[in-house]
Amino acid sequence: MITRSLRTVCELFLRNASSSVLLAFLIFLSYFFNSSKSIVRESWSNILVVREREREEKKKEKEYLR
Repeated sequence: MITRSLRTVCELFLRNASSSVLLAFLIFLSYFFNSSKSIVRESWSNILVVREREREEKKKEKEYLR
């Protein structure tokens, strides 16, 4: 639903905009998608770090209980 409305807005914008405005819009989109990719990468790496810490803690607990 959101992607359909976003696509409609983009199509209307592209039909009515000048070339300089289109260039600015494309630069904004590239920046937005690159920043969202980096946010996803950072979040995923944080998740992996937390999981690794949990594994290490479980190993330490098992060794302690032995």
